[in-house]
Amino acid sequence: MQRIVVSYPERCVGCRICEIACSMATEGIMNPTLSRINVLAAYPSSGLDLPILCKQCDGAPCIATCPRQALKRDHRTGAVTVDKWDCNGCAICMSACPLGAILIRPNGLAAKCDLCRGDPRCVRFCPVNAIAFKTLEEVSAERRLEAAKHVT
Repeated sequence: MQRIVVSYPERCVGCRICEIACSMATEGIMNPTLSRINVLAAYPSSGLDLPILCKQCDGAPCIATCPRQALKRDHRTGAVTVDKWDCNGCAICMSACPLGAILIRPNGLAAKCDLCRGDPRCVRFCPVNAIAFKTLEEVSAERRLEAAKHVT
């Protein structure tokens, strides 16, 4: 069953612990600029911070636009991953991503959230549960419940 990382901006306090956890898990160093999740101060006047990361799109435009087929879907986790042996750092995937969730690392290769191979560290270390790892069915049920609240 495919799972994705879901963000709840209304809960985010802008601590950026998720960015540190991600950079440690993926790069082995505490460097938020290398994180696959980025917290944006989306609405500074209201204090709302917005965690941005790959949503593992169905029909992922990053996969479709890569001229070297370096992006592939991991059938075990459902994550779109970058094959470092095929990537040439052209950044076409970066411009194709509707969320801006792909970065070019200092080594010149593309990088994006791969769900930490099924155990996203950003979720595990978020102190306020502003991000969660849920099945598509859970996300759908949550959205139906929210929509129902607005109908009555």
